[in-house]
Amino acid sequence: LLLANKVRLESNDPVYRILDEKARWITHLIISEFGSDLLGEPYRFGSSEKRTALKEKFDIDICIPGKSSAFSSTAVMYNDFFEFLKGLEGSNGIVRVRRQSKTIGIILLINGTEQKIDVLPNRITRRRGNHSSGYIYVNKSGLLSRSTYTKTNPRLLNDIRLSETQKRILVVLKDWKLRENIPISSHLLQYLILDGYSYNKCRIPNSFSEKLIMVLEYIANNIDSTYISSVENTNNIISNIPSHQKGIIRTACKEIVEDYEYQPNSILKHFPNY
Repeated sequence: LLLANKVRLESNDPVYRILDEKARWITHLIISEFGSDLLGEPYRFGSSEKRTALKEKFDIDICIPGKSSAFSSTAVMYNDFFEFLKGLEGSNGIVRVRRQSKTIGIILLINGTEQKIDVLPNRITRRRGNHSSGYIYVNKSGLLSRSTYTKTNPRLLNDIRLSETQKRILVVLKDWKLRENIPISSHLLQYLILDGYSYNKCRIPNSFSEKLIMVLEYIANNIDSTYISSVENTNNIISNIPSHQKGIIRTACKEIVEDYEYQPNSILKHFPNY
C-alpha cells in the first residue's frame, strides 16, 4: 500500500486545498451570475472527488447543470459560460481560460505551478424529475471537423463504487501508466478493475500485491475482446481503442505478471517504492 499512499492526492495537500478554495469561489460566481439559468447547484465529479487522483497530476472537475429553457442550444450554453469565465482571467490567480474538447479549462498559478479546474456545462434534458442527464457541447477537433454535442450524466460517474483496495489499485496503475506511457485511460482502468474482481469472484487473493497482479492478468487476457460502454452514455464505447494500443497494454501487463510469477520481488522494478 506504500506506493498508493505516496502518489495519491490527499485532501490535506497544500496545493489541492488552495485549488479547492478557488473552485468554491468560481462556483459561487457562476451561481451569482447564472442562478436562474441553473437546474440545481454545480457539483463536482471525477478522480479528485473520488480520491483516486495522483498528487503530481490532478484537477478539479465541476459540472454546471443548465436549464434547457435558458439556452437555445448546447453551443450557446457553452459559449455563454466560456465568455463569463474568460472574463475572470487575471483575477485570483487565473492565468488563462481555454476552450477544450468538452470542458472549459481554467488554468491557475498556485505556488509557482500551473493547476487546472475543468468546468463542464451540461444542458439538462427536459424530463420530469431529471436533474443530471443532458447534453454537452463537443468542440471540433480539426479544420474539417464540425462541432457537435453528446449525451452525458456526470452524476452516474460518481455512482461507480470502488472499494478502498480497488481505489489503491487504480491509483497505482494510474501512476504506472503515466510513468511508462501506457495508452489506456483512467476511465477504462476503473471498469477493468471492477470486471477483474467480478471475474475472479470467490477467489480473490489476500495480499495487495496478488490483487494487483490479478487485475493485470485479467487486463492482459481480456483487453483485446472486452466490450465496455461508459455508464453515463452507453453509446460511448470506452474499450474501443486502436489494436496497436491494445497490444502495448497487453504486453506491458503480461511482462509484470510473468516477472512476478518468476520472482515476486520483481514488482519493485515495475512499481518503485512499493
